[in-house]
Amino acid sequence: MLPRLEYDLTDLLCAFSELLPLTNEELGQYWLRYNRDDGCTITLDFSVYDNRVGVLIKRGEVALTLLSLTACHSVRVTGKPTQYGVEIVGSRNNPEARCFLSLDGNLMLQFDDTSRD
Repeated sequence: MLPRLEYDLTDLLCAFSELLPLTNEELGQYWLRYNRDDGCTITLDFSVYDNRVGVLIKRGEVALTLLSLTACHSVRVTGKPTQYGVEIVGSRNNPEARCFLSLDGNLMLQFDDTSRD
């Protein structure tokens, strides 16, 4: 059994523009949204007890990217207020996998599933 997903809700609320009504704190399920200046929205959802993280990037009603990771270890905010990012660590197939989400950068999502030998 995996330990509970590590996260700092205060940091995540500073980086994302809204906490969505789908959030259920008692069950450890959080939904956050960030609205970019280019019309894209980034939704991050995660389950603390299921160690699951999802990322949805949309422009209008069109989904551009959907990523779902299981067996994650942590969700961390990186960067500074004008250039926040999010790092998701771990996946079922590789505990060292990294997913980087840039909230305002040109490359919004990067996933690295290679070993760190």
